[in-house]
Amino acid sequence: MPGGNAIVAIDVGTSKVCTVVAEATADGRTAILGVGLCPSRGIAKGAITDLDEASATIARAVERAERNSGYRILSAYVGLSGAHLRSTNSRGAVTLPPGGAEVTPQDVDRALEAAGNIPLQAREEVLHLVPRTYNLDGQEGVAEPVGLVGRRLEVEAHVISGAAGATRNVVRGVERAGVAIDELVPEPLAAARAALTAAERTMGAVLLDIGGGTTGLAVYVEGAIWHTAVLPIGGNHLTNDLSIVLQIPFESAEEAKTTHGRATPEPDGAEGDDADRLEVAGFEGAPQVVSRRLLHEVLEARLEQLLQLVGKELRECGCEGLLPGGVVLTGGTAALPEVAELTRQVLGVRARVGAPRQLAGLGDALDGPAFATAVGLAQWGLARQAPVERPRRPARSDTGRRERREGRRGLGRWLRELLP
Repeated sequence: MPGGNAIVAIDVGTSKVCTVVAEATADGRTAILGVGLCPSRGIAKGAITDLDEASATIARAVERAERNSGYRILSAYVGLSGAHLRSTNSRGAVTLPPGGAEVTPQDVDRALEAAGNIPLQAREEVLHLVPRTYNLDGQEGVAEPVGLVGRRLEVEAHVISGAAGATRNVVRGVERAGVAIDELVPEPLAAARAALTAAERTMGAVLLDIGGGTTGLAVYVEGAIWHTAVLPIGGNHLTNDLSIVLQIPFESAEEAKTTHGRATPEPDGAEGDDADRLEVAGFEGAPQVVSRRLLHEVLEARLEQLLQLVGKELRECGCEGLLPGGVVLTGGTAALPEVAELTRQVLGVRARVGAPRQLAGLGDALDGPAFATAVGLAQWGLARQAPVERPRRPARSDTGRRERREGRRGLGRWLRELLP
């Protein structure tokens, strides 16, 4: 069992709940010590709709991560999503003692608090404050003011707010599962931490996380977060379209999407009549033949609509034309072949599929775009180094070795269940 400061992250998603236990390695990578995965219940479009079912799902994912890692989980960094999230950039300032004084962390906190005083809608609250840049006595572009001397400190901050009720429901769901919350982290920021490179942030880029029920955006300009949003459309909408157009059950449509889906149809003539025939499970389990090309056309149409909404969001936040780093796609839908090419065509920018980087340990199990948020939450927490409690048992006991072997076999089984 590795020692050190391990942390826990929980991605409460529409399609899956993913619990990750991780620690930082000496060379700066993220070592995955354990994973717990469960299909989501009681969660829709990033919000909890049935507290009992959601908390039971979270508890199962946590228990599996405990068994897989050998750690007892007491608290976690938890992802927050939903179309209720919105963002703005705001400035705050504080006056330092007369004659100039050394800036303290408390001064920075006061400036951030001032920046967080923004007009809010009814039943809305500030959820997250991210400093973008500091100004000390008129000097712009100060990256770290603590320790410098000045008279007036200003901060430009990215302020994320959201519905108080939806946020508290997530808190209640996690706490009912027996886990305290270290920090609530907006999921687009977490996915960006895992998938964007430093060069992309500096050049200006968009993280586009297409989840099951929502799509999160995190826009970076000149190395700092500029805009955050969550759109109420995701991979389940693609599946629902397939179910309606092909007249097959939702579960069959989901399997057809993940197994045979493409973001764009094959070129004309690439598929003969026989190749176009795709057999899926129809209602009551009876085999049903559908058109492979129609499957691809339905996916393309819904993805184009989603990407057009993304383009509209970028225009409204003033970022269009400021993103030479392009778009980095994460989330389960990003695994569809040709999704990056379709993004280039619709948005007219560079695009690539992103996945968590610099992983070790069990990281091979989480190296796909579907796990960017979960890994990003863990990396967010590692920067704060909140420890979890290690269970009290002999480090070399036969029981411990057996549980870890069983946990790793179980991880592979859960991945196969969730990701065809």
